Amino acid sequence: MPRNGSGVYSLPEAAFVFNTVIDETVMNNQLSDIESALSASLAADGQKVPTANLPMGNFRHTGVANASARTDYAAAGQVQDSSFLWGGTSGGTANAQTIALTPAITAYAAGQTFRFIAGATNTGATTIAVNGLAATDITYLGNPLTGGEIASGGVYEVIYGGSDFHLVSSTKAPLVRGQLNGLELSNNATDSDHDIDIATGAARDSANAINLELGTALTKQIDASWASGDDAGGLSSSLTIAADTWYYVHLIIVSGSVDVGFDTSLTAANLVTDHSATAYRRIGAVRTDSSSNIIAFHQHGDFFRWDTLQLDVSDTSTTTTAAGEDYTLSAPPNMFAEIAVEVDGVSINQARAYLCPTEAAEQQPTGDTAIITALTQASGASSTKAGSQATIYVDGSSQIRGNTGNASVDLYITTVGWTDYRGKFD
Repeated sequence: MPRNGSGVYSLPEAAFVFNTVIDETVMNNQLSDIESALSASLAADGQKVPTANLPMGNFRHTGVANASARTDYAAAGQVQDSSFLWGGTSGGTANAQTIALTPAITAYAAGQTFRFIAGATNTGATTIAVNGLAATDITYLGNPLTGGEIASGGVYEVIYGGSDFHLVSSTKAPLVRGQLNGLELSNNATDSDHDIDIATGAARDSANAINLELGTALTKQIDASWASGDDAGGLSSSLTIAADTWYYVHLIIVSGSVDVGFDTSLTAANLVTDHSATAYRRIGAVRTDSSSNIIAFHQHGDFFRWDTLQLDVSDTSTTTTAAGEDYTLSAPPNMFAEIAVEVDGVSINQARAYLCPTEAAEQQPTGDTAIITALTQASGASSTKAGSQATIYVDGSSQIRGNTGNASVDLYITTVGWTDYRGKFD
């Protein structure tokens, strides 16, 4: 019995007595037992491999070398120095970076964490490969990188989530809620009827979760189904170009890339369904005319001005009732229209009109309630004309409500443009 189960060794035979004959069988049994005990012991030169766990009884292995393989146990210094997480300075290219760990990993596993010094600044979607394993996407806040999140010389940490690496912190701070910079729209010079140019810029997405950055200006075609990239189709594929229709312009992410698309939905519902857009931000709107061509406009920040002013109302039989009548303006639904109003009456007291959002309480244009009133009356004139400009909110059908002080008053409303804050205050 080499050991008694508690690690204590006892000779199998009684002690030999001095000056007596030793029995051969007894001696061989004694030596055989010692042989078995030694064979079950660990050799100092590492020849013997344990066959069970080795409890240390609160003692330590001291003077151990640094681990050099995944099957080695770590020295405390390696743990303190984060040696197993450290990849040094990354190699590869700006958007396909590589790192090498010691000891090398042989497969990715969810929860793995690595740190490295960036060898280059990324300029777009970026991957990382560890110890020669597959190049794997790096994401930040759940979305692919767009450029500038990793800066040369910076120290970064990535965590493997099972399918991609999550960048813990980015050189680029998240935009503030609702922020939108640049991304101005304009009619394309070559095909102004169907193409829209989108300037570079950045915006917080509609869910206020991620940054969307357009690093290169794009041209998108409203008369062709959406396809990624510049000078490509922009209309969500389930839609067809139609006359006299508003189309919202959305900054979107599709397959990890930032792009732009047109949709009749304020919330990019068709782009999400048709093209699996994972994030969006409305950056403007365009309207087609009776020939399904985009009406020309110029954008100045949040203000969109028609190149040709739109005479939307020419009412020569106005109503004086408090209920008024609805007028449709050339402004996107639920936006602020900038209008020029002319009232043509027969006297200074009659040349007045009341205009309001359709949701407002019914009123008649009497006294100070009129927002458009007679301004001047030419001496000797047989009629009185009054004019003014105003900002007014249109409803979901692009309509407002209005009435006049006298049924003989004519009302003309020209839409100059509209203000669209594009979600800045949502």
